[in-house]
Amino acid sequence: MAKHSLFSDLKITSIKEGCRQLADILGLDNPVTSDVLISALQSEEYARNLLTCRGVPAFMNTLLENPPNTFSAGNGQSKSNGALLKSVSEAIVKWGKTGFSVATSETVKKRLRACLTCPDLQRKEGKPKIYDFIGTVAVCGRCGCDVEKKARMNSERCPGPSLDNPEMNRWGQPY
Repeated sequence: MAKHSLFSDLKITSIKEGCRQLADILGLDNPVTSDVLISALQSEEYARNLLTCRGVPAFMNTLLENPPNTFSAGNGQSKSNGALLKSVSEAIVKWGKTGFSVATSETVKKRLRACLTCPDLQRKEGKPKIYDFIGTVAVCGRCGCDVEKKARMNSERCPGPSLDNPEMNRWGQPY
């Protein structure tokens, strides 16, 4: 399970919604960036600094403009557009076999929380162009999937072992 965060009470149903919720907590008029959200979920120190600087615009703006790079550098082996298209096609076929069923909102929240606090999470920057096409914000460093889309599909599984229980994956499914 992910480590405790000062923002563990966020009810993240999408990265966009999480950005809006964090802005509300911080008293901001506009949503924070996805980099700020993920950094706040992954770094207790950054989260604490954000909360401490509420009401001090100069400090808050500095923190918002300079979130720590908490995203994994990955293994350096980015999948090609062709390999990603193949993976996406296989996932869609598998998903179709379930009748395109989507996970419950509670399951999506649990999965997204695990993905957004996962040490294997990566930025999409510098990745194949297909990520731009499908609107990807964050990528799983293990499988190359768009974490937000994968979390919604009932047929998908997390490829990483739980940090607490090696018999389970990070989504709490048998590994």
